[in-house]
Amino acid sequence: MEGVPVFISTLLALILVICSSVICSSVICSPLSAVDWEPVLESELSLTQPKIDPDADAEAIFWRVWVTDHMLGGQQPQTIKEHYLRIKVFTERGVEEQSTIDLISSTGETRIGDLRARTIKPDGRIIEVDKKSVFERTVVRGGGLRVKMKAFSMPGVEPGDIIEYQWREFRDNHFAQYSRLYIQQEIPCWEVSYYIKPSTFAYEYLGYTMKSQGYNIPQNSSQKLPGGLYGITTRDVPAFKSEPRMPPEDSVRSWVLLFYSKGSKVEPEKYWKQLGKAMHKETGNQMKVDGGVKKKAIALTAGAATPQEKLQAIFNFCLNEVKNIYHDRFGITAEQRQELKPNKVPSETLKQGMGTSNDINNLFAALLNAAGIEAHKAMCAGRNDAFFSASLLDPYFLNRTHIAVRLNDTWSFYDLSSPYLEPGMLRWPEEGVQSLILDPKNPTFQRTPFSGTDKNQISRKAHLKLLEDGTIEGTIERVYRGHFGVARKNLYDGNDEDKRRDAIEKMVQARLSTAEVDNIEFENTSSVNKPFTLRYRVRVPGYAQPTGKRLFLQPGFFVMNIDPEFQTSERKYDIYFNYPWTETDEVLIELPEGYQQESPTRPNSTNIEGVGAYTSSLKLNKDTRQLVYTRDFRFGDNASIVFPASAYPQLKRVFDFVHEQDNHVVTLTRKVEAD
Repeated sequence: MEGVPVFISTLLALILVICSSVICSSVICSPLSAVDWEPVLESELSLTQPKIDPDADAEAIFWRVWVTDHMLGGQQPQTIKEHYLRIKVFTERGVEEQSTIDLISSTGETRIGDLRARTIKPDGRIIEVDKKSVFERTVVRGGGLRVKMKAFSMPGVEPGDIIEYQWREFRDNHFAQYSRLYIQQEIPCWEVSYYIKPSTFAYEYLGYTMKSQGYNIPQNSSQKLPGGLYGITTRDVPAFKSEPRMPPEDSVRSWVLLFYSKGSKVEPEKYWKQLGKAMHKETGNQMKVDGGVKKKAIALTAGAATPQEKLQAIFNFCLNEVKNIYHDRFGITAEQRQELKPNKVPSETLKQGMGTSNDINNLFAALLNAAGIEAHKAMCAGRNDAFFSASLLDPYFLNRTHIAVRLNDTWSFYDLSSPYLEPGMLRWPEEGVQSLILDPKNPTFQRTPFSGTDKNQISRKAHLKLLEDGTIEGTIERVYRGHFGVARKNLYDGNDEDKRRDAIEKMVQARLSTAEVDNIEFENTSSVNKPFTLRYRVRVPGYAQPTGKRLFLQPGFFVMNIDPEFQTSERKYDIYFNYPWTETDEVLIELPEGYQQESPTRPNSTNIEGVGAYTSSLKLNKDTRQLVYTRDFRFGDNASIVFPASAYPQLKRVFDFVHEQDNHVVTLTRKVEAD
């Protein structure tokens, strides 16, 4: 996977290399062949109410998985996972949710086999799933990944029934290195068990042992079992239920990480320093400064008077003159990529004028070092996955790379793999995290900076005319900066005009169902340092509510029909926003001839101490009959983006207040001429 440091995949590489030359004579016990059905207890059949969650529609009596690493045919690594689920269904909704099953059948080197399933009635009658009713279908997932699914329906399921099924999952050319074993599932589980058989090959020939690291597990039982198995069992596991604006799922969900490690006992500080030095040695050649790089660095910085000017000149060159072969901005086709030779050193990237994200970042660092500016590769964990902890002495989570640059004893960070970022910004999951700077002498963790509310902005303007029947029409401009702009450029830069326009029309109609959109214009869709700008004309019949001589108008056009941010009274998890931001709206509405504001009212404002502010204003220009509405919402001052669950009531009150003010309604009355 591009962007993952070579060191992280060292174990797999070693395994595959050794496997090609060594035939393992030891015999590894495979997982159980089709697991016998466990006896069904009378207490399970007769149960009518959930055991863990009184509101549950179904609960798993047990959820068991056997994980076995072995050498297939003595030469090929293979992981086999055997799954066995038994579920008690309590309600009609439980029947609907649990009686149709989709399993990933094939993605890359993973496939499914040995599927068995049955329904068990409360009186003990059993209905087996006919194998002919199992079918495959192809599903397109994110990034265009096509996966095959095995789908089947459990026969005759009714409330009170038990359903159970089991299947095998085969993954070739892999061991269970860095497997995530989830304890919490989508339904409550009386028991979740994993039975793990590590590879004796990895231990005997490579010196690696399997380890596990648990996350968010309040209780579990790990034990060594006969036959070389290790068991992990957790009981009375509540269902995992996501919440709006919660931390990344794997930071709050219960799960276990499996990994192989040589695992010498060292202090964390010493471990990370050793790792940083080893990774620098391993990746150092990727940033090699040779004659070609030195010559180019001299040419690029010839007119620069300061180190900062040198840095900017090199940054601009790498960003604009070196093509990223995987980014839509440059339009490199799959056929063209196949014809390119891989770049081993920066001078080859320089010669070809194109390369991967890593190639361009490496060239950037090499040119800086050639110009006398200290630059290193740095690694971090993306906080959209799980919050990093240095207590896990393994590089698994450090799967994102960027370039750390030191000027005047201050570190700044750059990532040219995302060309729409402003200089000094990183992708939002890499902001505000500990980044390990690789160095041959003194590797160190440095926290990357956050982009503030001044960087991430949405600015919206509307010039509208209100008609007597409640229709509103006019022109719209939306300007997106910072991470908002990056997201929209990445979304639209690879689409043709028709797809872009269709997407905008659907976006507007999702909030204003009667809207008619035309004259759509895009600006700076693939520009680097300019904000993404969208303009269009809109007509919305029925926007205002006519009643007799009155019109009820919501002047906050851009926040019309937006649901409250938080809709539940209670909260389990912390509240987490991706990054600080600012929204600025200006709405000008020309009123129909003869209409006036019945009673001057306006929305209120508030200061969110230490976090942000909400201000809004409303005034009527009687000479032009123009209603002027402004709204400014700033949130995330001082990088305030994570709040404890205990702060939820206060935070909800803030967003409820904002929602209430956003929905401020103006009453307009038609003047009655005197006789």
